[in-house]
Order: sequence, then C-alpha cells, then structure tokens
Amino acid sequence: MQFYAESAQEVLDLILIAYRTAEDSRVQLPAMVCLDGLFLSHMSDAIDLPEQATVDSYLPPYQCHNFHLDPKDPMFINDLTPTAEFTEMRYQQAVGFKQSEAVLVEAFAEFKNVFGREYSMLEAYRCEDADAVLVTLGSMSGTAKHTVDLMRSNGKKVGMVKITSFRPFPAGLLKKSLINVAKIGVIDRSAGLGAQVGPVATEVRAALSGKPVQGFIAG
Repeated sequence: MQFYAESAQEVLDLILIAYRTAEDSRVQLPAMVCLDGLFLSHMSDAIDLPEQATVDSYLPPYQCHNFHLDPKDPMFINDLTPTAEFTEMRYQQAVGFKQSEAVLVEAFAEFKNVFGREYSMLEAYRCEDADAVLVTLGSMSGTAKHTVDLMRSNGKKVGMVKITSFRPFPAGLLKKSLINVAKIGVIDRSAGLGAQVGPVATEVRAALSGKPVQGFIAG
C-alpha cells in the first residue's frame, strides 16, 4: 500500500493509519507512507503530537497472524518460493488489496473519532462547479490548493483533487469527483520512463475510461 502526505502532520497521522490498516487480519500487507524530500523531510513544521495513551487507544497492540521473529519461538522461513506456491501467495496479496479499501475507510473514520482530524483516500477541493481540475499527490497539493484559491478570486472555475491513497487506488471516488469536469490535468513527479505519461496520470486515465487527461511532469 502507498499513502502520500501533504504535510508533516499528515506524515505522522498516516503512519498511525498505515499500521492500523496493514496489521488488520483482513489485509496483512506492507504499507509505505511517502513524503517529499526537502519539503517535508528537511523543513521545519509545527505538528500536533498526541499523547501516547491516545495513540494506544487507536492503535492496538500488535498481534501476529503469520510469520514473526521471536527468539522464544524460533521459526524457519524459506525465502525461496516454489512454483506451486507462488500463484497462491499472489492470490492472497490480491485478496488483501481488495479488502484493504474498506479497512482503510474504517481506519480513517476511527482516526477522526480519536484525534479529530479527517482523512480520506481522495480529497476533492472546490470541484463542484469546476471547468478544470488538477490532480496531485504529496506536498504539491498545498500549493495547488493555494493556486486554486487565487484563480477562483480571478473568476476562473478551477479545482483540485489530492490523492492520498495511491494503492489501493480510489478509482470510484475519482470518477465521482470528476464526472462533470471537462478539463483534467495530472502532475507527476515521476517521469514514468517509457510510458506515455507518468504513473499517476496513467491511473487517472484508466479510472476515467477514455476521458481526456493531460499529464505533466514537474519536479
């Protein structure tokens, strides 16, 4: 799973959400909380640091459901996967991903109850009447929101969509947010070498089933 943070606060919050989702018995998949270098990794920002007791109320103690490393319970794990087992393991991963979206939504809802901050797989910003929308992820999303506000003040009907969960990809929410939007642009920071557009633009194009989507690469 891949979750992308807009701010330092989101880095902290998404780490808690990622652990809660990844360790759920219905998922059991690794998760990455992705943050932009420099903008989030090396610059100072104020965050709300919750008390340990509050975190513990949201994130229960870890319970092992399969392999584990414990000197009191030695276990031999073969890192070579026989052909007969490979497809079964891939199938289990597919099932985990299929179930991860519902588990992630539950984790978001409980996070709001405990910490008061609201998250979702996708955030649509001023898209209700927009003629054009820009799709982003990561720290560029804050700049995009600011740009939308400036353009709105000049009478231009624009909006933006921030993707928080790239895997699982929120295709259904994306379709709903952009159903009436004529012009859609996507900013990627990865060039997607060899592809027609970057990886985010590729996913957006696939989700929107042929609707025109313009991809841009920006560093």
